[in-house]
Amino acid sequence: MGTHHMGRLAMLVSAVMLALGLAAAPVAAGGGQERWVDNDGMAGPAHGCAGTAAAFDSVQDAIDASGANDVVWICPGTYRENLRVTAQPGLQLRSVKRWKAVLMPTPAVTSAAATATVEPSGTLTPVLYIESNRVLARWLTIKIPATGNCDYAMHGVVVQGAGQVQIRGNRITGGAGAPDQCGMGTGIYFEGAATGQASYNIIQKFVNSGITAYLGPSVLLYRNSIRMFTPGCVTAVACAAAGRPAGSTTAVAPALGPSQVGIRANNAAVRIRGNVVREDPNFVSSSFSYGIGIDVFNSSAVNHVVINGNTVVGAVDGISVFQASDGTITRNHISGGSGRGIALLSASNWTVDHNRVTGRGGSGIVLDNGTSLNDVDSNDFSGNVDTDCVDATGNVAVAGPVDPIDNTWTNDVGDESSPAGICLPSVGG
Repeated sequence: MGTHHMGRLAMLVSAVMLALGLAAAPVAAGGGQERWVDNDGMAGPAHGCAGTAAAFDSVQDAIDASGANDVVWICPGTYRENLRVTAQPGLQLRSVKRWKAVLMPTPAVTSAAATATVEPSGTLTPVLYIESNRVLARWLTIKIPATGNCDYAMHGVVVQGAGQVQIRGNRITGGAGAPDQCGMGTGIYFEGAATGQASYNIIQKFVNSGITAYLGPSVLLYRNSIRMFTPGCVTAVACAAAGRPAGSTTAVAPALGPSQVGIRANNAAVRIRGNVVREDPNFVSSSFSYGIGIDVFNSSAVNHVVINGNTVVGAVDGISVFQASDGTITRNHISGGSGRGIALLSASNWTVDHNRVTGRGGSGIVLDNGTSLNDVDSNDFSGNVDTDCVDATGNVAVAGPVDPIDNTWTNDVGDESSPAGICLPSVGG
């Protein structure tokens, strides 16, 4: 049938439907249908959230009514639901106005008694759980209130084994004023064979990590802004090194352990590009004495990790690599904080080049025992309190490899080195 005849047929069908009072559902840009959610139950495509058409008042009901490639538009308001996208490939969840659609867990889930429902990530049902391919979540606010006593640490978004998922431009936050109060465990959690990206998200007030990729994902983490709680300090010297007022502590110990990470990759193929991870000086805890800006472990050539163009301000360690091989750390800027700017621990075959690490209370870079075959080239590690460049492996080649396990240091700048000569002071420094 020709295009002209198909067009006439479509017009005829529409006329018949209108005559029968059967209005067709609007068609979304991706080929699916549009569905509208408003907490007053009245919205629609003609007049948006100010419309008078019947709309869903539950986001989950709109998801359940959707099929492949549908778009769910969410009007401003607060929706207390734990959402699941399990059989809607290509679904889009969009706030009509940026960050004005607020998703929170249901009151029943935010209690110590509601611990029976656990996702594969080992946590309570997250606010948004995705296991369908090609899902997009955009411009949402996800907020998990504090409990005050650490009876749970719920994740914001969990992507379980789904492909080509995009978590983009959202605000994800816990309600805690300090990590001791718990609330949100991890902002975005990719697990299993998940692929896709998290980009342009704002994540803050979490207990465990801003973003985690665990056990097999292949994801891009791009231009996210992550605020970590500030590790505490007690003495004037320690606080000065960390850039905080003396006595910045809290007496309450968290139930979930002392480690907090901006971005964590565990056995995952991750490209970590252009993110900003910084401590938030307004939230201080002496209990969280160990924080890492970007943490990578259990990676290999199979899941090559790229850490490129990120800014890390504060944290005990800026970038930490542990029991991992075959990755790249390049063109990152790391400042502030009390420990190591870059730490390679039992790591091999990493390229560390063109990074700038300065103003740290500890060292610029440390290569620890069990670390070999790393190439450290054209970095600026000057201006830190402790020794700027440290290679504790005993296997160092300054002018090129002379031994199969040597680390090579070339054209690196640092005021002090151990052993001497692996970094040289800058001209005029």
